[in-house]
Amino acid sequence: MLYVRVKGTNVLANRWLAIFFLLVGCAMLGCILENNPSVKSFTWLIPWSEATRFVMAPALYFSIQHFVQIRYQPGWRMLFHFVPALLFLFVLMGGSDYLPRGAGLFVWLAIKLQMVAYWVAGMIQLQQHQKQIPSFSSNTAKHSLKWLQHVLWGIGIMMITQITTSFFPILHHPSVYLVYLLATYTTGYFALQQAPIYKDVPFALVHNIQPTVQAPTPRIQTVDELPLKEKLLQCMIVDKLFTIPSITALELAQKMDITVHELSYLLNQVVGQNFYQFINHYRVEEAKRLLRSADHQHINILSIGFEAGFNSKTAFNNTFKKATGSTPTAYRQLVVHMAPSEQ
Repeated sequence: MLYVRVKGTNVLANRWLAIFFLLVGCAMLGCILENNPSVKSFTWLIPWSEATRFVMAPALYFSIQHFVQIRYQPGWRMLFHFVPALLFLFVLMGGSDYLPRGAGLFVWLAIKLQMVAYWVAGMIQLQQHQKQIPSFSSNTAKHSLKWLQHVLWGIGIMMITQITTSFFPILHHPSVYLVYLLATYTTGYFALQQAPIYKDVPFALVHNIQPTVQAPTPRIQTVDELPLKEKLLQCMIVDKLFTIPSITALELAQKMDITVHELSYLLNQVVGQNFYQFINHYRVEEAKRLLRSADHQHINILSIGFEAGFNSKTAFNNTFKKATGSTPTAYRQLVVHMAPSEQ
């Protein structure tokens, strides 16, 4: 379903993910065939199923790259990732269905080391992506790919389990195949639900972020900083653009008639906040105002969060508590108890 169902969203990422799970299934099939007496007449199936294992790790890595990068085009260089699998197939052409004992151990170690290396590389890419989100989005939960991070941790556990059962076969249990099936369907569901991450986000904004240890090149003349800052504040205080749950850095920059790079410089160097921090500061202040308002005492907490621009209860509670030290409910109760004493 991941491979065939195409909506124009994360197509390549989903297809590489589908290939990964297909190859994991082939590897598990090889494990089953090894202990099946009837496979003796089809001994060639086992080494060929082993060859597919060299493709698993690159498939997972390419899926992650397509998810987290705005424009990932590996080109012909991607062929280098499949060199181990091609070399293994070349060895199989010697005519033997099984490798010598020493060579078999080498292949086993190579597959495990390859998977670990690609797993670490994929996790690093995902963490770097999560650090970049606040620079262009006020809704980090929508773009954080937390589900993919959970998938990676699950794969890590599966790798440890597989290596452990290789040394201690008594620990192997058939239920592992049911876990794989459940993981496949669960991952497929979240992958298909994932919205495009970098829609309408300029390539350079994501991939040209200056290191914090270096002074960034000024994108705004000093004389223009104050007028632009006032215009930015007008967009928040008067127009209340922060109440739009899906507001992005690009949309705010267009409203101010400046480039997204100039907006990024204005926020980071003049205001001293990234886009996520800046937008959510005004959302919290708006929520506090509504919670204090006598006209809004009959409105439930979640509705106030939505009115302030938050798109979920979790995001509202977490952001509000981080900024104020208390939950929205506790804040309202405190305001209600203080109101009579102030009269």
